[in-house]
Amino acid sequence: MNCGYAEKIILYFYGELPESAAEDVKSHLGACASCGARLSMLGSLSENLNSLAAHVPALSAEELLRAAHPDYPDMPVRPEQEFDVWGVVQWNVHRM
Repeated sequence: MNCGYAEKIILYFYGELPESAAEDVKSHLGACASCGARLSMLGSLSENLNSLAAHVPALSAEELLRAAHPDYPDMPVRPEQEFDVWGVVQWNVHRM
């Protein structure tokens, strides 16, 4: 069924509608099974995609250097150096 609410349902899902338009969509959802199913599908899709998100461990620059190149010489990195060291990390990772 094409009721003209498809785009509004997406905006409603993401919370991007003005309050009055959101209330209109909310009211429409009570009467339109097709839009209710579309909203449910968006919710399921969002949950599935979020569950696939990469879980990146929080590593310091020193740990990243060691992971990129285990033979890298000991190089203690102070927090204020983390940004400077990032270029070295990228170079080592891309070299692999």
